[in-house]
Amino acid sequence: FWPHDGETRDSRGSGITHAQQYRDMGVNMFRERATHAPAKGQKEGDGGISLENGLTLMFDRIQTNRLKVAKHLVDWFDEFRLYHRKDGLVVRENDDLMSATLKLLMMVRHMKVRELPKEAKVEGWKPTVPGMGCLG
Repeated sequence: FWPHDGETRDSRGSGITHAQQYRDMGVNMFRERATHAPAKGQKEGDGGISLENGLTLMFDRIQTNRLKVAKHLVDWFDEFRLYHRKDGLVVRENDDLMSATLKLLMMVRHMKVRELPKEAKVEGWKPTVPGMGCLG
């Protein structure tokens, strides 16, 4: 999933969007930019990119255990703790991981779960927490 500025053209004069450059390099890109779910009657992509809606979505998922972040991802937690408000507005500084998390949550409606074949194993891998799968 990619942000709204992925449609921006390259400033070096090639005229190619950033999203297209990634596609050309073989990155598996979703066909449309990340937005919140559209309201009934709106088309896909019209859901907006509101930071407030994204934060509400993220906090709701954290509180209901539908978003879990592994403890060793210290950089993520550092960014999470940096979010604060000044004059009622969220201050966004050095928030690349938070931004990526918000884009992911905006587009969760498009995700599909694929089961791995039973014979698929990672040699030498064992979960540290039973029942946690790859997050263990």
